[in-house]
Amino acid sequence: MSVYNDEEDEWYCNSIQRYKELVMFETEYVVGQIEFSDPGSICVLGRRPSGHSVLSELALPAKIVNSKKNLISINNDLKIKAGVFPTFPIAQILCIYGEGKIVAAEESLPGVAVYELNVEDSDKIQRSGTLTVPLTEPVLSLIDAKTLLLTANNDKKPVILDLASGKTSTTLEKCSFSPFGHILPTIVSPNVALLCKRKDSHSILYDIRTGSSVGCILGNPTSSLWTAATNYHPLRNPAPSITTLAFLSASGLLRIYDLRNLHKEISNCQLTLPDVKEKDINPRIQLSPSGEYLSVSGYDTTVGIYHLGPSGLVTEVFKHDGHEHMEHCNHTLLSTVTDHVWYDNYTIISAADNMSLNCWQPSNLKLLWNRLN
Repeated sequence: MSVYNDEEDEWYCNSIQRYKELVMFETEYVVGQIEFSDPGSICVLGRRPSGHSVLSELALPAKIVNSKKNLISINNDLKIKAGVFPTFPIAQILCIYGEGKIVAAEESLPGVAVYELNVEDSDKIQRSGTLTVPLTEPVLSLIDAKTLLLTANNDKKPVILDLASGKTSTTLEKCSFSPFGHILPTIVSPNVALLCKRKDSHSILYDIRTGSSVGCILGNPTSSLWTAATNYHPLRNPAPSITTLAFLSASGLLRIYDLRNLHKEISNCQLTLPDVKEKDINPRIQLSPSGEYLSVSGYDTTVGIYHLGPSGLVTEVFKHDGHEHMEHCNHTLLSTVTDHVWYDNYTIISAADNMSLNCWQPSNLKLLWNRLN
């Protein structure tokens, strides 16, 4: 037996202890974004080797969906429910959770495309039209099931879009960013939007109804681009006990805030990350629904899980390396994890550029498991 096979056997044996659940899949394309469409399904935005976009809805394995109910299931399949090959390349999607609808920003095109799921009980995802907005390839953020907040990578001001009527409003026209540049929109409560400047993480919070500023987080100038995340979600997690805000730079600098007190950082630290060229990094940061754990990917072939301690201490408690052990998946080399999301407080779904998708539950998050079991 080869050394490679011995190492693989050892990893799989160790995984029995490291993971409460681990389900690994091969896909026919590189998944670049994962969104939840309902409690048992995800929508994925992918790209085939030809460069064409793929939009699919997948049913999650029953053993993952039923794990909270302590139901025994041997169903490990990731079933394709519906799909489509969009005519135009897609830059970003958002699922209207539980509504059977997807909205999408198309590369270099104006407007917001709308897709329908479960069309006449078919296996097709159907494009139902395009909503006109004065932004090209907008960045999308969900305010509620009927409303989007849009920004663009230029000097255009943010736009609020009513999905039902297709009408737009410029409630946030008083935004004080000048020039706007690359702004990330994030909804942090039912009526508050956070606009984050990617070049330094400087953020202003606005009341969506009035457009007035209700808070500010000063930036941290670096040579790296920043991304932002929160554990609040208007449909999947509308009432977290604590709303946590996290900012991560491409160089691994992490800033954490509690929405109730934006004047004081919970944590400001440098994560220990691989030494890679920042231009090759697409950092992804996510928070567990409770806000007690955060996860980071996009720097290498792993997903790191960190615990947010009461004193602001950020401690790595788990590193998922399952994609590395699908190295020959579709005969495609692995270089990075492309996206990951929290299904619940103890289950993560991740995708990588070797056309692999993993559903996994770490078994060593003892603090969390003791509270949930």
